[in-house]
Amino acid sequence: MRSKGLSILRVLVIVGFVHACVPLLQAQTTIQLFSPVDTDPSFSTTSYSSPYSFNVANLNLTCSASPIAATLSGPLMNSTGSAPALSSSGALQPGGNLLVDNNVILTVTPPSGTAQPPVNVCVNGYNVSGDGLYNNSCFNFSTYGADAVAGELNGQNPDTFLLPGSSQTVDAGGGVPPIDISSNLAAGSQLVQIALSDQGGWVASSTLFLTTNCTQGSVTGPAQVTGNPITTAPTTDQLTQSFTFNPTTGQQVGLVYDLGAANAANTLDTSTLDDSPSPITMDSPLDPAQFQPVWVAGTPFATSSCLIHTGESLTNGASTPACKLYKLECTTSADPTPSGAQCPVSTANNEAIHDIFDGPAFTLADIRTPHGPTFHEGIGFLMAAEPWTGGPCTFSQASGLEGLPCPQNLLVSFSGPGVYTGDGRTTHPNSNFVSVAGVPEDLTDADVRGELPGHWINRRTATVNFSSQPPNLTGTTIPGAANFIPSPIQSITYGISPAGSVPVPAQEPVPNDITLVNSAANCSTPPTAPVAPNFVPLPQQVTFPADGYYLLHYYAQDCSGTQELLFTQTAGNWSTNFFTHAINVDTVPPAISSPALSTAGPYKVGQVVYASYSCSDATSGVVLCGLRTYPPGSTHATGNLTTRIDTFTPGQKTLTLFALDAALNLSTASVSYTVTK
Repeated sequence: MRSKGLSILRVLVIVGFVHACVPLLQAQTTIQLFSPVDTDPSFSTTSYSSPYSFNVANLNLTCSASPIAATLSGPLMNSTGSAPALSSSGALQPGGNLLVDNNVILTVTPPSGTAQPPVNVCVNGYNVSGDGLYNNSCFNFSTYGADAVAGELNGQNPDTFLLPGSSQTVDAGGGVPPIDISSNLAAGSQLVQIALSDQGGWVASSTLFLTTNCTQGSVTGPAQVTGNPITTAPTTDQLTQSFTFNPTTGQQVGLVYDLGAANAANTLDTSTLDDSPSPITMDSPLDPAQFQPVWVAGTPFATSSCLIHTGESLTNGASTPACKLYKLECTTSADPTPSGAQCPVSTANNEAIHDIFDGPAFTLADIRTPHGPTFHEGIGFLMAAEPWTGGPCTFSQASGLEGLPCPQNLLVSFSGPGVYTGDGRTTHPNSNFVSVAGVPEDLTDADVRGELPGHWINRRTATVNFSSQPPNLTGTTIPGAANFIPSPIQSITYGISPAGSVPVPAQEPVPNDITLVNSAANCSTPPTAPVAPNFVPLPQQVTFPADGYYLLHYYAQDCSGTQELLFTQTAGNWSTNFFTHAINVDTVPPAISSPALSTAGPYKVGQVVYASYSCSDATSGVVLCGLRTYPPGSTHATGNLTTRIDTFTPGQKTLTLFALDAALNLSTASVSYTVTK
């Protein structure tokens, strides 16, 4: 079966929510569990004997109010049922008929830890006698079912599409009334799994809400959310799909798969869209204490820590927050078996994957080594092959990523909190993802030949020497260092921009940036040595269009994908930038006025006469004017200066004054005079 539902990062808090199906008990919270699944034929392998759960949510609920209230519903409709009744902010509201083809399966695990038998909570819908757990469906066959079988609903959103010949939406006319599940819940904490199950034929679902006076805590994997099929003429909703596992404010956990940039750049391989791949995201919690020894030992990420998602807990309950391991794969109309190889492929590194989550604060620390260099730490978003149980891995031939070291670090930007967002880029997902911090970065030095104090040069072309060193953690005692294997440097990328408009890594590829490839790096062979060689490319000639202030931005990237980026925390908030080196260009000599003598000549020997003059330089500033010196950058206009001229001996004389700016551009001014006895 194929599901096209998107989960939306949104929690609607309804105080005193009143509806015929939900009694007024106390302040209640409405959680949007899943967004709609467009009606479409199921996979041929799906049946009542072989059902398929296409959306699964695991919630940790604490029910302390009495009586307990908990209701599943679809979107609230207007009075005629012809469209959703949106809130003043344009959001869907709960309280309307829900539609699921076929079932909503509820499994509750109480505090005792023993799960209750799964329950199909669908009532008042299509009944298939003798099919046990699956005999009741959450739809009306005479309305929705007949039109679905006729193929008249294919590819349509049941929340908004009108039943043929009717003025009501598929939800309103073909769904069932809201379902009270309060009797299935117990006082206290419990794990509540809500799964949408397909039994073949057709699949569809309305937006699904849970409105309850229980309190939602963190979620516990494994869970699963599937997305819309991506067609050869993809829509905006198909190009950007969200997979949310916890929508609660302060506990958000979700993944976003975004093909918008790849589509806009016309780099999507259309042949990989022929069978309408449907992304599907599964998740599981990771124990932070096991991350270094189990998951990243023997890799360039051995000293990193996985980032805790406060909305995710280990299987022992909400009291133990966990990291998050996502698996993003795709099914197709030709192959219902999920795999990363079936996801859309781009010919450029511009398919975006975002981890969006709430988590505790963290810091990055420089790594001081006993042999001299201090390496910076960065943040990462790792992609590993399927399956991945930790350590070095291998991408399969089918993935199209074979030959790349595994795991790969896709991260180009990190921001937050409120919430945190880690942005990764790849040619296509394959297929496990986890956010980490504390990734040792390459250390690149950029040296501008002939650079003066204040980073000034007096020519429009500069020679820049780059050198980059992979992290060498030999002799350090940071956790995981003994298992750290550096990745060879693959390239150095650099570019020039005005100082006030430096691009950010999220804007990659940056126009006119240049990448220097390390031909000596063998990225196809997994590294095993604790030390990797430096990369020193040939000197680079950098040209500037005009005088002014510029910044050279640059980063090294290793074979495992880690970019050398500057992660800055200001007032607790993270931003991501390039490392930069200032290059200030001034090719115009300073202005020096012609000296004016204090009295008219000729002059007698020993007569006291002064020359007055001034210097100015609008760009780098004056450092020498006549006999007066100035600190670089401190003075752009000297004002009037005076110097006593030479009248100590008779003769024809010339006073020549020099002016220098901080870029060592030279100007002169002269005056001639006569001295007599």
